[in-house]
Amino acid sequence: MKRVTLLSIINAAIMIACSSSPEVEIPEDIAEMENVSTFSSIDPPLYNIDFERVASYGDTDDLIVGQMSGAGVGADGRVYLADASEMLIHIYEPDGTHVQSIGGQGEGPGEFTGLNRPIIYEDHLYAAANLSIFNG
Repeated sequence: MKRVTLLSIINAAIMIACSSSPEVEIPEDIAEMENVSTFSSIDPPLYNIDFERVASYGDTDDLIVGQMSGAGVGADGRVYLADASEMLIHIYEPDGTHVQSIGGQGEGPGEFTGLNRPIIYEDHLYAAANLSIFNG
């Protein structure tokens, strides 16, 4: 009888330990925040998120984007990617089709010695170069 009682107690203890989830303590500074909710990890998700590729910008069979240093989008939806390693701005249609690349390494007109994010303002493309100021 003692053996059956002992086995019943051990069995009950195992079932309680396996069925209860550990209590997670939330730090006081987080618990006091407004608009913060906590959810159990065993609750099913409220929503599912699915991603759909609409367009892809970057490498093509004929083009490899080196070091992208920024991007801009025009009012017409065209995407302008600045490639700092090649000193080029790659231009793409909204669907991801490559249109052309402009610029290049150099110090002449339309060439860059450094290239940051392209800016599109009132249908004009502005390319900001890396500027260094030397005290001499």
